[in-house]
This record gives sequence, structure tokens and C-alpha cells, in this order.
Amino acid sequence: MSTNNRTLGIYAASGIGIAIILIAAIFASGIPLGTDQNQTGDQRGTLWVSIKDAPVDLHKLVLTINGIYILNADEDSWTELTLKEGELTKFDLLQLTGDKSLKLTEQEVPAGDYSKIRLAVTEAIATYTDKKGEAFTDVSLRVPPERIDIITSFNIEGGQLTALMIDMQPDTAAISNSGNFKPIVKMAVIPEVTPTPTPSPSPPPTPT
Repeated sequence: MSTNNRTLGIYAASGIGIAIILIAAIFASGIPLGTDQNQTGDQRGTLWVSIKDAPVDLHKLVLTINGIYILNADEDSWTELTLKEGELTKFDLLQLTGDKSLKLTEQEVPAGDYSKIRLAVTEAIATYTDKKGEAFTDVSLRVPPERIDIITSFNIEGGQLTALMIDMQPDTAAISNSGNFKPIVKMAVIPEVTPTPTPSPSPPPTPT
């Protein structure tokens, strides 16, 4: 399996409480989900989506997501992906710094051009210090309309692995002042990804 080395230079900024960006409803109800069948043929490639965070002045930011979707640019249809952690994925975004990241999904999807990734966010809990120097814990942030959309552009080619990295940086001032989760999000294709090979079973010993 070869690797798609095309780099995406798409940067998106949005208010998780405003218009939405992003590695799903998390998705609001009524989203038409696409089918796994590729109407242009039987070509399929593997999509790998991970998420990480840039350092910010927060003590903790725990996100819970229950869905991830990608939008086919040509057919204008959504395909739901399977979360690796199950129906719900819960993680502290601030732990995903430096070289640390969390793989959200890895699966085969129809080949083609895609224009959006959607994360469905069911809950966002922040721990931070306010302007008076008082620490708050378990502060529930507003995430209307319960999703983050990333407007971007990437291509899935048959027989290739396309790895995407979502880099999310919360806007701490917006969190402190309004209680809305307003991340700055950027995404890029990860170059030169090498899939982990599956070890072959050892051959049985030859009888003597």
C-alpha cells in the first residue's frame, strides 16, 4: 500500500458555538449519510484520521465525540466513519501535544474527492483559571450545534492510505468570556505514513 503525500494547506477557524469547523453530530439530526458504494466504480482507499492539540493556557479540556463523517465533494453525500474507541470517544485534548495524537478512525472508504470532515461533539468540559486567579473545574462549555465542521479538500485514491491530522487549538479567551468552545483548527495530510505490518505466523517445525 503506497502513501498519498499531498499536503493540505487548509486552515479553518470557527466558533464551536458559532459556525463550526471539523477529525462529527455529533452530528445534528437530519444529516443524510452517504453510502459505502462508490457509484463511479469499486475503487476504495484507506482513510486514517487523527487529532492533536497545540499548547494553550488551560488545565484540562475533555471532549466527547460520538461520530465522524466525511463529505463527498462530487456527490454531496456524507459517509459515516467508525470510531476506533467505539460509539463514544472521550479524551483530554490538552494531553495530545507534541508528538502525541489520538487516532480517531482508520477504515476503507470510496475513492474520490472530499470537501469536509465533521465531528459530532456531545460534551466539552474545561478546567481553567479565570481573571481573578480562581480555578474552576468541570465547567461545561456550550457546543452549538453539537458539531465541528472542517472545510478542506483531500483526495482518496484506490489502494492508497491517506492519513489526515487535525490540529485543534482552543481559544481560551473565548472560553473564559462566553463559555463557548471556539477552537482554531488546521488540518493536513500526513506524509510518508507507513502502515504497521501484520506479523506472519511462524511456520511449523519440519519433522525429522
